[in-house]
Amino acid sequence: NYLGVVLFHLLGTQLGLSAGSASLTLSQLLRTPSHLAVLLSLLLTSGTSMMVNDYYDNRKSNDLLPINIRLDIPPVTPPPRVVKRAASFLYALLLLTVTVVPGSLARLCVVSATMTTFLYTEHLKPLTWIKNMSCALIIGLAPLTSAAATLNLLLGSASAIHFPPALIRLTLMLFLSFWGRELTMDINDAPEDDAANIPTVPVVYSRKFASRAAAGLAMAAASVSLFRWYTGWRQFLLSVTGCAWHLWHAWGVVKSQGEDSEIVEHAVEGGKLSVLLWMASFL
Repeated sequence: NYLGVVLFHLLGTQLGLSAGSASLTLSQLLRTPSHLAVLLSLLLTSGTSMMVNDYYDNRKSNDLLPINIRLDIPPVTPPPRVVKRAASFLYALLLLTVTVVPGSLARLCVVSATMTTFLYTEHLKPLTWIKNMSCALIIGLAPLTSAAATLNLLLGSASAIHFPPALIRLTLMLFLSFWGRELTMDINDAPEDDAANIPTVPVVYSRKFASRAAAGLAMAAASVSLFRWYTGWRQFLLSVTGCAWHLWHAWGVVKSQGEDSEIVEHAVEGGKLSVLLWMASFL
């Protein structure tokens, strides 16, 4: 997750830099303290979301996973109070970091993602469709947040900020692709979610329905990435390859009607390469 957050941050920064003035290079901008705060806020948002989700899941089913503190000793399971204290500390650090993030729009994105992570497990997770959408929203906001902060640093005025079409497409593409990916992941988790009374799409409807819904979102994400203006053949080939790879895996899940867990797992892992190819096509 953290590597993906860094890549989203770098791409959002580059797209924001290309839309603003050339007063700073990419390396200079990335070393700016306020821009480092943007990256830190994105990393903290990702970390707190996983930690809070594990904490509340543990309260319901006592399933905190063991962690490796050192390589030479067996993994240990942290007590829930330790997880709660660590999450509280990280949220406090995140709120402090938000004050340094440049630009009101970038701060709004961080606060929105933070509130979503805080409300996710207890309030959003029981909502069938909202559960997956909220996860995809957090990911889609990452490059938008970095681009907004970059444009604020370059232009110095929120009224002068105009997001490039490529950034809007990237944000929408990430939102749709990760929404479909979350649906696909829930297919294999359906037995456990059903036992825990978590109303995911495959639990409420069926695995077959979830596989088709995920395929529809995959087609929408591929359309957003594919149908646009290109500045060269490299961008076009990367986009087409990402679309073909993504749709091929989605079709495999549809053909199996979500019943083959191995095919579903391959589709989830294959989606990572698709997103990387799509992201590279925006450069």
